[in-house]
Parts: sequence; structure tokens; C-alpha cells
Amino acid sequence: MSFNLAVILSETVHAVPDKPVAVFDGGRLSYRQLDQASDRVAANLAAAGIARGAVELREPELVAWCRKRLAAYKCPRIFQFRSELPKNALGKVLKDELARAGALS
Repeated sequence: MSFNLAVILSETVHAVPDKPVAVFDGGRLSYRQLDQASDRVAANLAAAGIARGAVELREPELVAWCRKRLAAYKCPRIFQFRSELPKNALGKVLKDELARAGALS
């Protein structure tokens, strides 16, 4: 089973569209509003000629992003790219297994 944020968001919007996904300074953002906003972003990217799968996330960009936005002690020292995370029968991530593999410090 792979992780796909678009599928998870779509399923959540259908299940609980008006449930808040974020609450901030007296405002709130529902799953429906988040879905609509992500659709607008996708449409703008498509209009700019950026096709699905055309954007690739690489380690140097992640490091630069973290250094710019996070305190030094919060910046990850290692990034590991995985297509899947080890999960139990209920779908929970097996953190112990990741730690044994050296993925967690």
C-alpha cells in the first residue's frame, strides 16, 4: 500500500467535508475548502505547463528548505526516501522497525 496524499484528501472530503482540518486565529479550514484550494493550485500548475509527475523532490532541496525555515536543532541530518513504510495489519507505521533499519535516530 503506497501513500498518496491526493487520495487520502479525496476520501476524507467525501467522508467528512465540513470537518475542520486546521483552526487558526479564530478561523478554520474545512477538508472541503482544503480540497478546493488544492484543486486551484493544481489548475494553476497545469496552466503553467507543469504536468503531473514533473516535479521531483530531492535531498538538496529538502535540506535547503529545512535550513531556511527551521531552527538548526530541528533540521534533519539524514533524509531517506522510501516508496513504502513498514506497517502493521491495522495500518500503523512500525517505528521500531524503522529505528532498527537506521531510519530514526
